[in-house]
Amino acid sequence: MITDKTKALFHFIDFLHGNIEKYKEYDNVMSDLHLLDHERNTLENKINFAEKLKYDEIQETINQKFSVIESNILNPFKAKVNELKICDLKDRTSIFNKNIGDIKSLKENFSKKDVTEILRYNSKYIEFRTVTKHTYFQDIFFNYFDRLLKILFDFFNENNKIEFMAFEVKSYTIKEDYKKIYFKDIQSPSFPFKDLSLVPDYYKLIEAAYIENQKVIASSIFNEAAAKERFKLDEIDKTIDLIKSKHDESKRWGIQPKFIEHSISIFEHYLQWLQDKTNNSQPNKKLKIEAPIFKPKLFKDLFKKPEIIDKCLNLLRETDKPCINEDNKYLRNKGAFVVWFNAMEYKEIFNFSFSNDIERAETLNHNFEGLNISESLFRSPNTRANETYKDSFRFDITGIKH
Repeated sequence: MITDKTKALFHFIDFLHGNIEKYKEYDNVMSDLHLLDHERNTLENKINFAEKLKYDEIQETINQKFSVIESNILNPFKAKVNELKICDLKDRTSIFNKNIGDIKSLKENFSKKDVTEILRYNSKYIEFRTVTKHTYFQDIFFNYFDRLLKILFDFFNENNKIEFMAFEVKSYTIKEDYKKIYFKDIQSPSFPFKDLSLVPDYYKLIEAAYIENQKVIASSIFNEAAAKERFKLDEIDKTIDLIKSKHDESKRWGIQPKFIEHSISIFEHYLQWLQDKTNNSQPNKKLKIEAPIFKPKLFKDLFKKPEIIDKCLNLLRETDKPCINEDNKYLRNKGAFVVWFNAMEYKEIFNFSFSNDIERAETLNHNFEGLNISESLFRSPNTRANETYKDSFRFDITGIKH
């Protein structure tokens, strides 16, 4: 039978379906917000005053447009969630945890009348998720709501064929927006810092501008193949110089800030892409940047205050389910290790400045037997681990440090 809790979910689907046209009225505002957010993220506002002014200007526009979405979509959305009591908005994952029991019971105990009702709401929800383009800053909610409803609707499928899509969180397609930002001036495009899939397009634009300029200079003796090769080698040299300047900049800071480390990583990828384009016919002495071989340290050599090591490690033992045992052997939850390590760095517990995520991963694996973390985990959202541990780890580490 359909319980009151499941009926409340269906009432919420009615609410969403009934607001399709209203939500669509704000498609342009949502698109503008995404575009502005991406443009804001391309600015290095921490190291340049002009970019900081531009950043603040964009932020003000974002605030104005967000208030429109908040008033017309988010506030009514949250009010309906609270009215129907389908989840705790402080923990949006509860939309799944709070209702999954009733969904499973319905799969075991239902009538023909229930089936008709379920199929009707299946169609309504599919229409809502298909027609609307955005999740309206409720990504986590819709991720778990989709998962919950998919369990129900897949079971009650008339043709025994999967029709309910695992929508998960719809990712707003941003590639075209990035093109608008970076290639606004096609004669002088900006490097696509936030989307390296645009590098080939970027390279074609700057190469074309260079070729046109060289044609004017060389006139009838212009050699296009030679010009393209010369441009490629010049671009390699400029990129190497840029990477070195970023390393020099980090030395002036005394540490390597995250945003500089990220910039270096981005341009190293671009450099590799450029080098892959070469045929190695002309060896370039500047192609290789010598980097010292990294050797991971034990915590006793890494901590500024070795006497606090045990207290810091206890944070991983005292989680709801211990991440390590008394011998510091790995038990579970790799995401918690990443959050813990980031918190340690943030609170400047270490006497060493890590250059990249490979070094961080190797250091963790070196110190915890059985742990095998890849550097990619440091770049993943780790949403659950961050929500669970980030604030508490930082708070506790501050107390331990002082």
